Amino acid sequence: MKKLLIFILLITVSLLSISRVNALIEYDLINEYDISVVPNDNATLNMSYHIKWTVLEDDGGREPLTWVKIGVPNSHVKKVKALSSNISSCSYYDDEGAFIRVDFKKSYYKGETLDFSFEFIQERIFTLNGDYVEFNFIPGWFNEIRIESLTLKWYKNININYIDPNKYSIEEDEYYLFHATDLNYGESIECPIRYDKVNFPNINERKGYISYEKEESIKGAIIFAAVFTFVIAIFFLIQLYNRAHSDGYECYSGYSGHWLWYYSWYRPRRGYNKEGSIRSTGSPVVVNSSSSSHSSSGGSSCACACACACAGGGRAGCSRKDFYKNINTEEIIEVLKKDTT
Repeated sequence: MKKLLIFILLITVSLLSISRVNALIEYDLINEYDISVVPNDNATLNMSYHIKWTVLEDDGGREPLTWVKIGVPNSHVKKVKALSSNISSCSYYDDEGAFIRVDFKKSYYKGETLDFSFEFIQERIFTLNGDYVEFNFIPGWFNEIRIESLTLKWYKNININYIDPNKYSIEEDEYYLFHATDLNYGESIECPIRYDKVNFPNINERKGYISYEKEESIKGAIIFAAVFTFVIAIFFLIQLYNRAHSDGYECYSGYSGHWLWYYSWYRPRRGYNKEGSIRSTGSPVVVNSSSSSHSSSGGSSCACACACACAGGGRAGCSRKDFYKNINTEEIIEVLKKDTT
């Protein structure tokens, strides 16, 4: 039995090694990830992105890089515009998160590097804290791609009240620069900045980031209520139809009172009541109006809005590939062979 189990394990490991031979291979590398932020007097942000992206693997040429998605703070993105000539289209993209989708004019294969740029206006990103307007921007991270260099320039066109000196790297005349190198999977940087509210004369205080979260929660509640109401309405109509097409004995016998007792009073039908008398269709019959009722319970769900500064990003069109990168199948097989001897 032990040898049989070991044999099965050997076969399983061999199959895994064949089907996932390139497990968790790095398919891409971001060489440069540069963001420029210029705040507007209504507390929206003009944001421009420049990314230098290298294709490390293309799965034997079968899955070249054709489009990517870059995380943004939320869905309130306006005026998305491509800035580089290698982009065929650039638009907001909702894919279990908020993204900018960038489609390229050509496919990129192993060893090729591309530079692309785009811009947009980001709304509902500030937090109102008393007399202060605060931003806590975190550039979109990449769970399966390393970043060699991430740089964010936050321009000083509006007077800044406070910025954490431990967060930014360099202060220039025109901007604060946040910078980090060698970011691993899922890593990003935090860029907190505070302004006096008076510096934003056209701010709409109801359109902050917190109100956005509340708005999403309300939307979720409305959707749930609408779906719940629709289901109840369909259920009610089905029961009404069943009652209208049932025979009198079923409705009014002493053995089977209709369980939707709360509308039976206005649904007249010829048949026997619980006392055994025949009633005409002209007068309503009350069945189990007070003695019994039917109740049912069921689950419910609520929608909640969970948000972070940015959603993740990455190569689009790629399935999650191979989870066995660090497994050396040959070594495992050798160890298992020794156990059988």
